Amino acid sequence: MLKKTISGHFTDVWALGIIIFEMATGECPFRGMTDYSTFELIMNLQIKWPESLDPQVKDLIMQLLKIEPMERLGAGPPGSGKSMEDLKNHEFFKNVDWKTISITQSLPFSKEESIEKLAQFKKATQEDIFGDKSDLESPNKSTEIIIQQSKITDLMRGYLQKRNPLFSF
Repeated sequence: MLKKTISGHFTDVWALGIIIFEMATGECPFRGMTDYSTFELIMNLQIKWPESLDPQVKDLIMQLLKIEPMERLGAGPPGSGKSMEDLKNHEFFKNVDWKTISITQSLPFSKEESIEKLAQFKKATQEDIFGDKSDLESPNKSTEIIIQQSKITDLMRGYLQKRNPLFSF
């Protein structure tokens, strides 16, 4: 994508490698001070590997994050050693039953319980951000809440605007 070439299933394989890295480490594999330095890190596959990373996870990620799209595990044609079947057979996925993975299993909560838990979460989140509703009765407290809400909105806006140079932490 950085070279402005076509994208396809091999792009999804790259994204899978990024997601697995982020889930395993809590970090982004490529983070430079500028967009250009990030692109350089990507193009040179300069990844800072945590020492504690499981070797199977590292091997899988390394096979997914190849610069050459068709060299990525899961991107090649059948029989190439880089096919989707080869990806499924990677040691990392040894305990995955691929035949039953798409079968819908029962959810841990009923639909009603899920709706109730979502409502509880929304209420708790709103109370964390805006305080108790009775706080709105006080003019000073109301103003503080509006200012706090404005700061959160600005934070979200700054986060959503791609690397806004005016926004800093």
